[in-house]
Amino acid sequence: MFVYLGGEKVVYIREVVAILDARRLGRAATARALLARASAGLSGRETAAVRTIVVTTRGLIVTPSTPATVARRIRRASKTRNVQKAET
Repeated sequence: MFVYLGGEKVVYIREVVAILDARRLGRAATARALLARASAGLSGRETAAVRTIVVTTRGLIVTPSTPATVARRIRRASKTRNVQKAET
């Protein structure tokens, strides 16, 4: 099952490891390094719009969606998958 993360990003649900709030990462050097790594290659405007860092088995994905929105989308997709399995 896939989940839409915002922007033009879609990922398999089973690949999602963690959902991090980019605004609450703090000022620690490790947190800044993580945000810099996740935002590499983005323009200044895109970097300012980053709200969530999704850690996957394939790497880091940044998205303008809030962490709560990403989590809700994953829960809904998981429920839909469970209902589909029960019907078959």
